[in-house]
Amino acid sequence: MRALNEIARNTAGDPITEALLADLRVGRLARQLRQRQREGMFGPFTPEVMARTIAHGIDGAATALAEDPDLDLDAYGRELAALFEKATAS
Repeated sequence: MRALNEIARNTAGDPITEALLADLRVGRLARQLRQRQREGMFGPFTPEVMARTIAHGIDGAATALAEDPDLDLDAYGRELAALFEKATAS
């Protein structure tokens, strides 16, 4: 995610790059979430909002780790996973 953010900062304003990065960060995940909703695995939520929120959660983990190299990233990841499991539950 950090690499994608760096690319985004260095290519700001380029519509093709911006579209590709948006699809990589959010579009594909939103499509997967929507599919799981159709299959009954997830409850009701807006897939694009949830995908963007998940992407921001991952960005936040990278930022937190950069600020605190001793961060228990496994525990942080478990907490994020539990949060999103609750948010998407059917």
